[in-house]
Amino acid sequence: MRNYIAMILQSEKATGQNSAIVCARDIHNTMNLSNSYPSVCSAMGSVPGYEKYDVVYAPPSGKSSTVTYRYRFGGGNNDADA
Repeated sequence: MRNYIAMILQSEKATGQNSAIVCARDIHNTMNLSNSYPSVCSAMGSVPGYEKYDVVYAPPSGKSSTVTYRYRFGGGNNDADA
């Protein structure tokens, strides 16, 4: 799962983007998982090489389909990246 997320992030970075927004629902659905949101959310927070991220949205549980992270690439200081 982490490898799949890393692949998405590498692809976004290769296009020259400064950041990428990833939602747990998108990962879950694309991988055809069933009732695995806690695992997806845990994986999103521990992608090797992509430790710089902001939590765009997370419910109190922190483990749902709506969990969304913005991963930042490089050393840019632009907070308006999207």
